[in-house]
Amino acid sequence: MFNKELTILFLCFTIFSYSQTTSYFITPNKTEPNLSSTQDSHYISVNKTIKKNKLIIFIGGSYSRAGNYNIFCDYASNIGYDVISLSYPNGVATASLGSSTDSLVFNKYRQELSFGTPLSNDVSVDTFNSILNRISKLLAYLKTDSSSNWKQYLKADNSIDWSKIILAGHSQGSGHACYLSKNYEVDKVIMFSGPNDFSTNYNKPANWLSNIGKTRLSNQYTLLHLNDEIVPFGNQYQNNISLGLKSIKDTTFIDNLSTPFNNSNFLYTNIPAISNHNSTVGNNSKVKEAWSYILNTNSTNNLVTTYAKSEINLYPNPVNKTLVLKIENKLLKETIEIYNLLGQKKLEQKTNNESTINIDVNTLENGIYILKIGNSQTKFKIER
Repeated sequence: MFNKELTILFLCFTIFSYSQTTSYFITPNKTEPNLSSTQDSHYISVNKTIKKNKLIIFIGGSYSRAGNYNIFCDYASNIGYDVISLSYPNGVATASLGSSTDSLVFNKYRQELSFGTPLSNDVSVDTFNSILNRISKLLAYLKTDSSSNWKQYLKADNSIDWSKIILAGHSQGSGHACYLSKNYEVDKVIMFSGPNDFSTNYNKPANWLSNIGKTRLSNQYTLLHLNDEIVPFGNQYQNNISLGLKSIKDTTFIDNLSTPFNNSNFLYTNIPAISNHNSTVGNNSKVKEAWSYILNTNSTNNLVTTYAKSEINLYPNPVNKTLVLKIENKLLKETIEIYNLLGQKKLEQKTNNESTINIDVNTLENGIYILKIGNSQTKFKIER
């Protein structure tokens, strides 16, 4: 969510923030004539001198405009990234869905906004206006600019080359970035003040957060504010735990530390700000230090979150009573955890330095579960 009264504060920084950075706006109807000419414009920031050959796609919070995030976008562009801040339908705040009795309300909301699948009762977004289609249309339009190498972000068939994409977002947008990264193998995910998919009705994170994704957890980062006034830090904390970030490294309070912040993926601050919720994408020097750390940390080459067969073998699947794991030596000291799709931990078991482990799942109901060990996770099914 982006406080409307802060729009002027954010836009008071010229869109040509750095001498080697060029920033400009593109209206969505230029990329696709059938999109409305009155819609908010996409914000583009490129560096003509330094080239990392990586594209950051930034997705803003509820009610925001793409240009509101020019500080972060220009900062990233200044160090060599191509950056897009996307215009998309963002008029329904994520946190407002928390009281719903529908346990899948957040799943449906994310799916419809991301891909246009008609599932949600809270938003109405067709495939044409979806986040994915807007990204695709914008890149196809930018590809025609011969002065920049935008075509590198598209494959020969004009599909997006996700391996060169960093997905970033603020508030509602942090959840969209995370949701897309579950579906595509991206270079990195950066989440500011989110994700915020927490069910106050069930007092649990949205179940999609714990689902297996295609982007490795070690390539995902979050930056929160301890006194977030829009979404309680405690809810955001539980969401990121469900996502799995705390399994990589413990949460790190950055205010009294310097980069590399314990090499943590889970950062939080308590800097004074006009809006704590928006401070994570603001102009504070400590926040920019966190940006620098995240943006300059090399991504892990292997993006897949599930174990390779050489590391873990799980059977039978589906399972009736006893699940058997075979793992390599390097995983022997890890704790095995089993969660349901609502993010509730149902079982926990130590490996006890054994390479073959039997897990009694007889007390669990039929359904799909997620087994987590170390930094990775995989699904299995109980069927009787």
